Amino acid sequence: MAATKASGLMEANNLDIDPVAIVTPRSPDAARGVIADRIMEASSLTPEMREKLIDGVTPSIVTTRDAVDMVAATEKSLDAASKILTDMDAGAVEALRALARKIDAWDQIVDWALEDAAETKGGRPTVPQNDNVSISAYLKYCDQLGLTPTGRKALGVKDGGEGGKKAKLTALRSGRSA
Repeated sequence: MAATKASGLMEANNLDIDPVAIVTPRSPDAARGVIADRIMEASSLTPEMREKLIDGVTPSIVTTRDAVDMVAATEKSLDAASKILTDMDAGAVEALRALARKIDAWDQIVDWALEDAAETKGGRPTVPQNDNVSISAYLKYCDQLGLTPTGRKALGVKDGGEGGKKAKLTALRSGRSA
């Protein structure tokens, strides 16, 4: 939402965002039929403009996909990687599980904040300080455990969980047959 289309485009470009619609007082229905993950407000938007536009924009806030259960997705990945994971990986696996729980909990907190904001006309979500490290840490653990294509390549693990030289050596060291 912005005071003008030009100011909305300028802020979107500054934030490196490709907007799906820019709603302005001159085009209050620009978001009709559009599905968006979030609504951004340009600094040019006055509180009065926001109040007039928000009711027409709010129905556009629909997540483009179903929510992801990180704990379930993590368990599915760990089950698929059971051929390459050893007892030596137990600590990293538990850290990965803890991060998955933390990411799921953060998503719930954000959902509650959005619901609270929707109940207050003109209210903005009150969300605690952003967690900008859990997902990157989660992905690092996935790489180290061979749960991503890059991680599997680095470990020498072939598709389907069958190991390359490094994976066979790891299996032998852990007492499993290669």
